[in-house]
Amino acid sequence: MSTTPASVILSRITEIEERYDADVLARHGALRDAYDHSIEKLEAVREALRSDPPPREVLTLAVAGSLARREAASISDLDLIIVTSPPRSGEIDVEAIKAWRNDFCDRLKIDRPNATGVFQEPICRNHITQLAGRADEPYGDIAKRVLFLLESDWIYNQDDYKALLGQVADAYSEDVTRDPRKNFVFLLNDVVRYFRSLCVNYEFNKADTDDGKWPIRNVKLRHSRVLMYFSMVATIGGLSREHSAQKIDALKALIDMEPLRRMYVAYQLATDMGYFRIAGAYNSFLHLLSQQTVREELQGVGYEDRYKSPVFSQLKANSDAISAELLRFYEARRRDWDDRFFEYMII
Repeated sequence: MSTTPASVILSRITEIEERYDADVLARHGALRDAYDHSIEKLEAVREALRSDPPPREVLTLAVAGSLARREAASISDLDLIIVTSPPRSGEIDVEAIKAWRNDFCDRLKIDRPNATGVFQEPICRNHITQLAGRADEPYGDIAKRVLFLLESDWIYNQDDYKALLGQVADAYSEDVTRDPRKNFVFLLNDVVRYFRSLCVNYEFNKADTDDGKWPIRNVKLRHSRVLMYFSMVATIGGLSREHSAQKIDALKALIDMEPLRRMYVAYQLATDMGYFRIAGAYNSFLHLLSQQTVREELQGVGYEDRYKSPVFSQLKANSDAISAELLRFYEARRRDWDDRFFEYMII
C-alpha cells in the first residue's frame, strides 16, 4: 500500500469491505452458512444476557473463537472473554462470576470453557488495556488481549466493548501516534509472540491428550489460527507505508473485522487477485468440520497414525494449500510493503 492522502485510506477500506458479502459469502456456501448461523447465535446469546446479566463487577463480555470469526457451526462452543472492572474496595468475587458463567452456559446448553484453558478466568480491565510485556504476565492475559484484538465481538455492554477495543489498539500504537511513518512494531511483536506460543502449546499436547481432541485442534491451528494470525500480519504490513494521520483509524477499522474479511481487504488493497484460493480452501475446511461424521473420524486419531485417516490427510493438504498461498502473497509484497516491516518479522 503506497502513501495516500489522509482522506483516501479509510474510504478505500470501507469501499472494499462493502464488496465482501457479494464477492465471497455469496459464492461460498459453507462460508455463508457459517456466517448466517454465527449472526443468529450471537443475537440469541445477547438476548439471553438481557434477561440474565452478569454480576455487577463484569464490565463487558466479549466472545472469541468461531462465533466471533463468523465460522460457527451448531456444535461450536462459547469462548467468553470476561472483562471485570478494577476493584475499588476489597477483591472481586471471581468465583461468583465463574459460577454465573457456568450456569449461563448450562442454560443455553453450551459447553463450559476448558477448566485449564485461557477462557476459564476473567481478566481485569487494567490487564487488557495496559501495555504487554511485564515479566510476570500470565499466558492467559496475553492470549485474551491478543484474541480481543484479532477475533472478538461484543455480547454484553457494546459501548464499553468498543471503548476497550479502541484503548487496546491505542496502547499498541503509541509510537505511531507520535510518528505515523513508524510501523506497528509493538503489536506485531505481541501477535507473533502469541501465535508462536500457541504453536509450542500444540506441540506439547500433540501426542498425549486424554480427550482425543488433538486432531481437531491441529486442523484448526492450521486453518483458523493461521488465518487469524496472518490477517493481522498482513494488516500491519499493508499499513507500513501509510504515513497519514488516519493510520491508526485504518488499523482500528481492520481490527473491527473478522479475520476472513480482514484478509480479503488486505488482498484488495494490494491489488492481488489470489484471495479466491483462500476462500475456496477455507470453504472446504468449514464444510468438512461442520459434519459430525468428520469429527467422529478425527476423534481419537493417534498422532503416529494420523495419515491413515483420509479426512485428516485431506484437511492437512487443504491447510498446506492455504499456507502456500499466504506465503506467496507475503513474498509478493516485497515491492509494496516497507522494508523495515520485513526486518521486524525476523529481527
